[in-house]
Amino acid sequence: MHSFILQNISKISTKSITEMIVNQILRIEPEGNRRTIQEQVKEHVEGKHILCPSLQVAHILRSLLELKETLQGIVISEDETGIKTVDSKNMAIYLKVISEIMQVYKTGEVSKLMFASEEKNT
Repeated sequence: MHSFILQNISKISTKSITEMIVNQILRIEPEGNRRTIQEQVKEHVEGKHILCPSLQVAHILRSLLELKETLQGIVISEDETGIKTVDSKNMAIYLKVISEIMQVYKTGEVSKLMFASEEKNT
């Protein structure tokens, strides 16, 4: 199971991996409590495997991309007349986030940075 997680963590979200493991355990132990098993597996995956550098990079990148999307929506605003304005404070933060995203991509091999999103794998 350990090697499966390390080999697939950059392709599948931790939530999906946790769910696969839980389903496998429940096939072996059908009387098990799904919620308890989910909590234990999640704690194990996040507590042990999240220390893996490729997994850390995946989480950092996901967080930065989520922040970028949020900032993108508030950097440019439009008033009732249709005039668009740029919030310079938020623009500076947005550009810093973009810079950080670029740094994450520069840290490793691009093929290893192709991370599955939580939405696609839930």
